[in-house]
Amino acid sequence: MTGLRKQESINAFNLIIELSQKNRLSEYYNAELEILEYFKYPDLFLRQTKKVYISIVNRHLISEITKSSKVSYSAIRKRLTRNKQNLRFKELRSYYATYLRKNGVLAEYVDLLQGRIPRSVFARHYLKIGSVKELVQKVDAVTATIESSLLS
Repeated sequence: MTGLRKQESINAFNLIIELSQKNRLSEYYNAELEILEYFKYPDLFLRQTKKVYISIVNRHLISEITKSSKVSYSAIRKRLTRNKQNLRFKELRSYYATYLRKNGVLAEYVDLLQGRIPRSVFARHYLKIGSVKELVQKVDAVTATIESSLLS
């Protein structure tokens, strides 16, 4: 639901659980804007290239994650294999980006959500509340169908 890379997804999932248990989730998840703010954890998320800064995740999904246990790549892989779902994380990331584009989300926003913009561009153009609210509304409208099918 975020278009993150494999390790970023696992780190984000586990960090949500960890911070929730310490009652510090608000340091990472901005409930007002419904975004995960990766830029607050540069050691975990800001690589030398292709830095991811934010992801749009609604409160319901965050709530479901906080009830979970931490995961590892091997545990996810085993579950997928056991359920005969032969797919790679790259395919999910690519599908997410393609789905957003086909449903009217601007390419610049998709690039932002997938970590393909430099830090200076992020700070100058996207870190404004108005821009983020607009982005959240657009992405929420598009991803509602994906999320409902995944959670049912």
